[in-house]
Amino acid sequence: MSGEISEAISLALSGQYLDAKVTTAVPATLIGKIPENTAKWTGSAFVEVHPESWGGLAVGAGAFYTSSRAVNPLNEAFVPAYTLFNAMVRYDLKFNDQTMA
Repeated sequence: MSGEISEAISLALSGQYLDAKVTTAVPATLIGKIPENTAKWTGSAFVEVHPESWGGLAVGAGAFYTSSRAVNPLNEAFVPAYTLFNAMVRYDLKFNDQTMA
């Protein structure tokens, strides 16, 4: 979901829960396992302060989360969960009364 918290700030949120399991497979030992590279949880949040608030300067920050994932079909090992953090800075220029971001 996304929206404006105020005239100056916007927020975007996302999330997913996925309870994936193998239901048919050859060999049958894979049945009931988590498909490889499938995260059970993912989510993100991002906030931005609009350029109109600071004279053309926009700033933002966000985080993206992914839970652990199986590295092979037999679920013998898992890649650990991780969170990525991001930041942005943007300045809008005016040229002939047109904004250039």
